[in-house]
Amino acid sequence: MTNRPSTVPFRFALLAGMALLIASCAPYRVRGRVVSGTDSFIAVVEPHDPRLSGRGLADVELDLTINPARLSQRPLRTRLTTPTGEFSIPIRKAGIRIMHDELSLFAHAPGFDPIEGIFTRPPKGKRVLVVLAPESAVP
Repeated sequence: MTNRPSTVPFRFALLAGMALLIASCAPYRVRGRVVSGTDSFIAVVEPHDPRLSGRGLADVELDLTINPARLSQRPLRTRLTTPTGEFSIPIRKAGIRIMHDELSLFAHAPGFDPIEGIFTRPPKGKRVLVVLAPESAVP
């Protein structure tokens, strides 16, 4: 009878590695809502922030850029908000660096002042609140 090493630890390590690889490929999503208000701004807020329940704005164009101040910046495809003002923008980027990346969000819609905000990636569970004010009458 020969003593052959067990392949169970190897198989377990292989399966664990594959699971981590699959999980790291899942897209991170920037989620939030665009509402109307008196002053335009962008903020990262808790999901129960009462300002998220304001009047949602449909079809607002959102342009998200990863690392806007770097040569390695990466603009993503323009997205539109839902009829209730909600948005969910997937970011597919390999590696853990997305945790520390800066994001730039530019929001614009006819009849409203455009706004741009730069922030670090919101932690899981947080939302991005975009408030757009009606277009200024000043030329």
